[in-house]
Amino acid sequence: MGVLAFVGGFLTAVGVSQATNVLRLAATQMKGDYQEYFGNFGWASPANFTDGSYADNWYAVGGPWMISFKLDRLYDLSAFQYGDNTNPDGGRVGTNALAAGSGVERIYTDTSTVSNGAVTPMTGTIGRRGGYIRWRAVSVNDYIAGGSELEVEGTATRYVRLPNPGIQSYYPEYSPNYAVTKIFDNSLYYGGEYASLYGGTNTYIVFDFGGSTTVVSAVEIWDRNAPSGIKSATLVFSDDLTFGDAGDITVSYSKTADDPASLIDLVALGHGDGIKKRYMKWQVTELDMDGNVGMAEIGFFQFVPEPGPLIIVE
Repeated sequence: MGVLAFVGGFLTAVGVSQATNVLRLAATQMKGDYQEYFGNFGWASPANFTDGSYADNWYAVGGPWMISFKLDRLYDLSAFQYGDNTNPDGGRVGTNALAAGSGVERIYTDTSTVSNGAVTPMTGTIGRRGGYIRWRAVSVNDYIAGGSELEVEGTATRYVRLPNPGIQSYYPEYSPNYAVTKIFDNSLYYGGEYASLYGGTNTYIVFDFGGSTTVVSAVEIWDRNAPSGIKSATLVFSDDLTFGDAGDITVSYSKTADDPASLIDLVALGHGDGIKKRYMKWQVTELDMDGNVGMAEIGFFQFVPEPGPLIIVE
């Protein structure tokens, strides 16, 4: 059975197997402004939400009532357990939502209960592959959200997270508050986003992997938090900065306005173990219902084959 441990701030699979494990999610993995909570009191810290104990609480006050987690690789996320806070009278969550991988955010009625300080958690299915997890309280009864614990079950895959590439060029930003560098700021929070200056289908970002040796096997793109203005886009992989000429590889994807993220699995699309080019251009090709064009976060992953048997040659 594989063991999941935290190494260098990431949830890391050691001795990866096909066993399903409870992913212990470090609440410090994403940017702090995504984890609003009640002052700096330890009894209300977001760390309490994923510490393995239903006896303490995380309180998020005033909204947005969100918290998210960045994983070291893609996981097949199967199910979760959520426990509301241990106070049966205050800060109760009515409905909560979980987003991961491609597809719409899923909303669940909170059926967890509290009796004499003991929490009986609710359970929900996920059925998504992703490298990020976002939990959100949709409705609360007194502007205080959070809970006692979030446990996520998942199977580690061999798609490991790559270091962020450089940004070679991009369509101009709407303002410094929506800088393109925010796509790598580990924040899915409102405002932690790149927005183009009314770029529409001219919106693009060119990434530079620094050479032609990096194999990209999957790309995960998170939209801005408002309903997306993107209906479809392309990923163009090239050895030079002339995109669309001979030798380039173009991969298209589509989405709905309600999909918070898109996972483009290049292996599943028939590109071997991935695509090996120096540059990748993300280009918006079709708009959806508004002009909210840009992205919140992007992650790149590489497929690492399982090691074969050791062969000793004498």
